[in-house]
Amino acid sequence: MLDEPTAASGVEETGEVKRLIRHLSDNQGLPIIVISHNLQDVFDISSRIVVFRHGKKVADLVTANSTPEDVIAHITGVAPAHVLEVG
Repeated sequence: MLDEPTAASGVEETGEVKRLIRHLSDNQGLPIIVISHNLQDVFDISSRIVVFRHGKKVADLVTANSTPEDVIAHITGVAPAHVLEVG
């Protein structure tokens, strides 16, 4: 479990951390849990995204089928623009 593993890293170090996470997950078959507020990092390294809001799980998404806007909508509790009805 890694909590904000790239928060204090530069671009090169962030790339190394992300490569290591992918290697451990893809080649070693290890499950990796990453806690991060950096959506770009999350989308770069994850196969699934679980969103918590106010201490409760509100979404369990397949990364490949999701967008950053979907994740933000779950984080904030506000439907993304493509879901909102205009009336």
